[in-house]
Amino acid sequence: MRKGITFIILLLISSLSFGQEGSAETENVAVPEPFSGTVTYSIFWQGPNTALWADHLPDSMELTTSNGNLQVKVFGGNASQLIQEYLWFQENGQFYLVDHKNQVLYTDPQGTAPVKLRKQPLSSNEDQEILGHACKGYRFSGNGNPDTYWLAADLPLAIGEVPDSVYQPPFIDPDLKLLPLQMVCNVVGCKSTTVAT
Repeated sequence: MRKGITFIILLLISSLSFGQEGSAETENVAVPEPFSGTVTYSIFWQGPNTALWADHLPDSMELTTSNGNLQVKVFGGNASQLIQEYLWFQENGQFYLVDHKNQVLYTDPQGTAPVKLRKQPLSSNEDQEILGHACKGYRFSGNGNPDTYWLAADLPLAIGEVPDSVYQPPFIDPDLKLLPLQMVCNVVGCKSTTVAT
């Protein structure tokens, strides 16, 4: 059971997404300042296994970014018993998963290849406005069920080149580096909708 919950938490954390589409080299186009700060998200669950996992599923999350670094924390349910923090450090180009309970810091396992994900932009009629920000939707597939993310075009993230990593979230892509404001993920008979609040 603990492995199943850990799997859900890892998939949820890895399903965060940012992106940036297009080029900043176009004349007379204002390039927004990179987002720096903390965003709080609420997580809602539905599906046939939701009742079974209800006491274990996280209910909120925080994403903090500053100076090219990224931190994601997951709260509620069984999160305090499992991996509840995800880190990216610009300086050394490394992803980490943090298990505070057991005081363990996980880095990429040797010899494990990351899954290459495919991204597909959603049609423009599926774009959304979330908290006053125009968001473009993207569907990522290749690691189980496809997940969908809405990224705020006016909230770029200051994350440089990112090497492939087992712990790399699917949204980090050379063309996509925007703050996610909504994520819909399918995990173990449950569907999570994570929304910035």
